[in-house]
Amino acid sequence: MRGKAWLLFIMVLLLPCITGCTNKRELNELGIAMGMGIDKVGKKYKVTVQLVNPGEISAKTAGGGRSPVNTFEATGTTMFEAIRRLTTESPRKIYFAHLRMVVIGEDLATKGIAKVLDFISRNPEFRPDFYIIVSKGKRAESVLKVMTPIEKIPAQQIFTKLRTSEKEWAATGTITLADLIKSVTSKGKKAPVVTGIRIQGEREKGNLQESVERIDVPVKLIYTGLAVFNKDKLIGWLDENQSQGYNYTQGKVKSTIEDVVYKKGRVGIEIIEAKKTIHSKVRNGKAQVVIGVRVTGNISDIETNDLDLTKSKTIHELENRVEQNIKRKIEQSIQKAQEELKVDIFGFGSAIERDEPEEWEKLERIWLKEFPDLSVQVHVEAKIKQMGTITNSILEDID
Repeated sequence: MRGKAWLLFIMVLLLPCITGCTNKRELNELGIAMGMGIDKVGKKYKVTVQLVNPGEISAKTAGGGRSPVNTFEATGTTMFEAIRRLTTESPRKIYFAHLRMVVIGEDLATKGIAKVLDFISRNPEFRPDFYIIVSKGKRAESVLKVMTPIEKIPAQQIFTKLRTSEKEWAATGTITLADLIKSVTSKGKKAPVVTGIRIQGEREKGNLQESVERIDVPVKLIYTGLAVFNKDKLIGWLDENQSQGYNYTQGKVKSTIEDVVYKKGRVGIEIIEAKKTIHSKVRNGKAQVVIGVRVTGNISDIETNDLDLTKSKTIHELENRVEQNIKRKIEQSIQKAQEELKVDIFGFGSAIERDEPEEWEKLERIWLKEFPDLSVQVHVEAKIKQMGTITNSILEDID
């Protein structure tokens, strides 16, 4: 009994030392940022944030005719200053923990993004699971001001669209803060590659709510190729075919379509699986790389009446056409990187470091000079598994 009394006495003494949450922030005092755009205007940073309007997003309300999101912007000599200046415009303290997309303007990207990445990674309020993209041809602020159909929150739509496109179309890809920083600091072993986005249509109409109340949306946000960096500076772009070829070399193709020419028509092959290998060797100081890509696909559509799928010869020929298609795209991406961009976006340097560590010690300092002349062999193997629910096309019966 005496022991319980002493315990109660000690607990009473400790009560004044127990404090509540001194840094708590009520939800109605915060502005939830879903998207952030970063541009360079002169020597200053311009930060644009897309904040959610909770009353318009809630499914239980019909909405008061206001926009589901609002954008606020401010400039500063540093990123931190620009974000703090947002408080002079935004009615609420901006909260970045739910950020989905960071859009970097092309002008800033060409000047260098290292300071931006350092600030974001240093700030504990930013979670590392958002995606980073580059705005092609327009400032990042313009992208965040475009209203989007289907999804009420534009930043959420471009987040979902990028993730879906990565799974269904081989020309795009997601990248998070940690992965981008890793590429930027890789010392040339693997240059950074980031998906680009552009505005299609009249930009001025894109920030009007009326633009998404039409069947034919006049302004759209379209993912367009991959932006290539040398360290932290944007130096060029891969087109759609080159972007697909690059993603095949990275093993990032989950599903896509290969459109092959067959006699007087075309045949669509849905790629359902793609695997890659990269091997390297160094002989007499010269590096050589071999890329192997194995894909599995199904016949998805036929636009020719001269195709007999009951013959193994036909299937074999279609597989050869798929192999040629993919090999051409990979070789185009390699040619672009070696002859024009002159940076290793494929991770060939990392492969050499893995396979020939002693030789890599000699090549590391001169890798950017050696890369344009690197010998690269590409081997593609395709296998068609399924023909669909019917064998030959109904076009044969119509002709």
